[in-house]
Amino acid sequence: MSEEHFYEDGVMQVVIDSNMMQSAELFEYLSDGANVAVLPDYVWAECYKQQSLVAVQSFLSVVRYFPDQIAVLRSGKQIAGFDPRTTRFPKAFELENVPTDLRAMETAVDQATAGAAAVLAQLREQWDAATATMDDMLQGAEEDILPSLPELASMFTADELGRCRRKEKYTPAMTEKVFGTAFGIYEHLVEIDPRVPLLPPRHAVETFYYRFALGAMLHCIWWIRNGSQSISKTERLRNDYVDLGLASCATYYDGFMTNDTKAAWLHNELANALKFAQAEAAAHSSR
Repeated sequence: MSEEHFYEDGVMQVVIDSNMMQSAELFEYLSDGANVAVLPDYVWAECYKQQSLVAVQSFLSVVRYFPDQIAVLRSGKQIAGFDPRTTRFPKAFELENVPTDLRAMETAVDQATAGAAAVLAQLREQWDAATATMDDMLQGAEEDILPSLPELASMFTADELGRCRRKEKYTPAMTEKVFGTAFGIYEHLVEIDPRVPLLPPRHAVETFYYRFALGAMLHCIWWIRNGSQSISKTERLRNDYVDLGLASCATYYDGFMTNDTKAAWLHNELANALKFAQAEAAAHSSR
């Protein structure tokens, strides 16, 4: 688990990666009796795309015991459309009636397992719809939203690339490039999806699109640090974007429970980068 921050009353809200859904760590975390597990839509899609009752049963094997301690997030597309000036973040991200829906899903899975063909057909329709939505979103990210990794990396000089690979401290010029390019990606995302207007930095840093854009720059840094290897498999890039979406969601909460090294790194770096961006935005807005 990374970047844990307790509320004053000790309750935590932590985003859960799909690789932790059946873990003893999640069970222990929820056994506290008050902690909340936050499940993004990405995590559900990972389960649904398997088109398997066994997969869903396994997915629910821990959270079924704690339905009142589960929060489920709206789709990434919906979250990206919220305006931080008029919407309560992150409460607005969360679906209503989650405990009731979880219990209903568990019942439906049990019925389908027992041979209820009609229930199984309904479940499969839901799984198909969720998987299609995720595929469309990821395809958009690959084709239309983010520049390629080599294009992003090309902004750095040879010396700066060496600093990244040696994990040395950024120079002021490197910092300016990272945050300046991230804001440019944010502007491009808003142009594509104008539900929320282009906002000044003090509000932009609270939007999902800005956090995703900043995460894209950090993903590029990871890629450089790890050899700038060519990504020949689309599935690998899609998985990276899923990790990026999870890490972005987790910045609105108290932490990120994952056993994936890259995803944990992205979240930690993004959380720290956001503190810097928020401080810079506040300083400029007060001038």
